[in-house]
Amino acid sequence: MKKIYFVHGDIEFSNNCRNALEAAGFGVDLFRSGDRAYEAFCRAEPCAIVLNMSDETIDGVQFMQKLRRVSTVPVILLTDSAEEFDEVLGLRIGADAVLRKPASAFLVSEWVKQLVRRHKTMTDVETKANPMMRNVQTGDLTLLPDRVAAIWKGHELALTVSEFKLLSGLASRPGVVKTRDSLLDLIHDHDGYCDERSIDCHVKRIRSKIRECDAGFNCIRAVYGLGYRYVMPAASNATSVPGSELIPFPMQIAG
Repeated sequence: MKKIYFVHGDIEFSNNCRNALEAAGFGVDLFRSGDRAYEAFCRAEPCAIVLNMSDETIDGVQFMQKLRRVSTVPVILLTDSAEEFDEVLGLRIGADAVLRKPASAFLVSEWVKQLVRRHKTMTDVETKANPMMRNVQTGDLTLLPDRVAAIWKGHELALTVSEFKLLSGLASRPGVVKTRDSLLDLIHDHDGYCDERSIDCHVKRIRSKIRECDAGFNCIRAVYGLGYRYVMPAASNATSVPGSELIPFPMQIAG
């Protein structure tokens, strides 16, 4: 069942909206705190979020800033304000829609249905057009591009966007050597100016973060004079000399 997170301090209104959303086929989790909602989001991403922007106990701006760093999940903001500025602010901080209250539970439900449908359609199109948008399972590593999240043996890694892109570029094609130039192309939009040393620093940090939960991690291998490749754990364990960077030929090189 598709899950909706409803973040609002008014219990009666929250229950009315939950009833309408459940009638439309959604599961609904209610939250009176933005912090609690974000903690739940980090554990499991819903298909949409409805957030009351006017509640003094909920910092809608801070919530949206944190959320939009890691996810494109549809968000509807509710506001008590009659000022156009608040609607503009809501859209600028990443909301997909801003509804002025009093908005009926039926209207909220209809907006959720349409946004979820539209988001799924757009995601399907992007996934078909761009293989890098697809979830990837490579041995013990799971990559979730829509959340910019990487999970190693059940532990979510605290990666930056650039680190995630590098890890995705390597792990999505195990065994293939990725040149430093091709890895630079993956991160230049986020890192601004960077050179080959930047790649080495990023790889070092990725290894370090994974080794915090798995000290034996050795899947990202340097290839002298070229770049890096990702080796599946089984293949890594089968290497006769631990840490060896020698690669049997023929090998694939991704420019």
